[in-house]
Parts: sequence; structure tokens; C-alpha cells
Amino acid sequence: MLHIFEPRYKELLRDVEATNMSFGIYYENDNNIKNLGTMVHLNKIHNRYPGGELDISVQAVYIFRLDAFYQFFDDKTYSGGSISKLKNSINHEIRDDVFEQLVDLFKERKSIKVIEIPRTIWDVALSLNLKSEDKLRLVNMDETRSRESFIANHIRFNRALLKQEKANRHNFHLN
Repeated sequence: MLHIFEPRYKELLRDVEATNMSFGIYYENDNNIKNLGTMVHLNKIHNRYPGGELDISVQAVYIFRLDAFYQFFDDKTYSGGSISKLKNSINHEIRDDVFEQLVDLFKERKSIKVIEIPRTIWDVALSLNLKSEDKLRLVNMDETRSRESFIANHIRFNRALLKQEKANRHNFHLN
């Protein structure tokens, strides 16, 4: 959920609501050497506050590269830019063998909260709680196979951590 409180972003959200347009969220990070961001669509407004602030959720549409940045966009207070839509997709479904590893991980975790186990690369990455650097590394990969191997490695790592955690559960006692 995003909390919108700055005047420029409140103006952006008014325009988004009025025209049903999508908007980009640039990933501000020194490691973002390819200038990547995500084009999103407003999914839902959860709360409206008296001062005009909003709590919203968005849905990712595609990954873009920021080609040019404009501090001021037309007569708006919010920024804009020129972008290129990336051809590589992170919305494809993972292979069945990787999915089975994920299912096993959720079973081992006893993830009761999970109603439906994700199938797309990005949703799986989110369910694994990847660090920002790992998410960026994943998005920068050009090949589906590389992404799936990356995710499979993270699943194996999480399963190994969980196994170690369970093995050490009874080794520590409070005085």
C-alpha cells in the first residue's frame, strides 16, 4: 500500500482518477544502472483523508527504462519522462519443477496465510521476500531460464535456512 501525501503526488492521483491513466514508479537506487522503473495502474483507493492524502494500491503493468527525465511535466507539479517498455517479461509462469519446490517450501513453513501459491516470476519473488538488490538483479536478467534458476536458488536457500532453523529449535533454552 502506498500513502500519498505530497502535493505533487496528490495532483498526479487526481489526474490518474480523472483519466484512468497509468503512471510510472522509477526505482531510485545507485545500483539501478539501467534506469528501470515499473509502469503501474491504480488498483484501489483504500482511504481518503481530509487533507487530501490517500492510501492506494497499484498493480504493475510492465517494466520500463527511463530514457529522459523532466523535473516538470507540462503544467504539472509532478515529474515526467520518456520511457521505453522493456520486452522481457517477469509476468511469465515458472516451470512446474520450480513451482513444486515453492509448494514444498510453503508446506514446510506451514504458510497458512497463503490462499493461492503464486505462479509468475514476480509474484514468486515477492512471496520469497527478496531484498531490493535481488529484485533488481532479477528484473535485469534477459532470459527466462536465468530468472527461473535465480528463483530456484532462492527457494533452495530458504528451504535450507528453514531446515537449519528447525534443527536448532531445541538447542537454545532461556534461563
